[in-house]
Order: sequence, then structure tokens, then C-alpha cells
Amino acid sequence: MAIETYMAYADDDWASLDACVALLKETGHPMSKRTLGRLLTRRGVRTELRREGGSGRTRGASFSSVLELHRDWVDGQDRLN
Repeated sequence: MAIETYMAYADDDWASLDACVALLKETGHPMSKRTLGRLLTRRGVRTELRREGGSGRTRGASFSSVLELHRDWVDGQDRLN
């Protein structure tokens, strides 16, 4: 008997930089929006502008990439001095 498996996935995990900063604040290792932006640029992570609500355009990036970047930053591998 075949069983159909449901696998949920997100093909787009874009999150605004403001949302990323707010979520990272809850980890106990907060990161400023400026530091996040600098690390994204240094790592070559693509950011893009999107319309969000009616509030104009908001810059964001892949949340998975942000989490990896934050992990390395917390581990001290990529500190900005």
C-alpha cells in the first residue's frame, strides 16, 4: 500500500531586515540592522527590495542565509571590528 507523504517547504524564505533584527534579538545575541547589512554585503548574500503592505519598499534577504551568518557571527568567526 502506497502512502503519500506531505512535505511542506518554502521556496522563498525572504524576510525584511527589520524582521530579521527583531527575531535575532530574541536569541540573546542581538545584531543591529547596520551590522546585519554589512555582514550580508561582506558575505555576498543577495538582498532585494520588495513591497510590503502599503509601506513602500523594504530591503530583505533569505532568512536561512541570515541565520547562518548570525551563527558564524556569534561563534566569533566573522566579527566586525
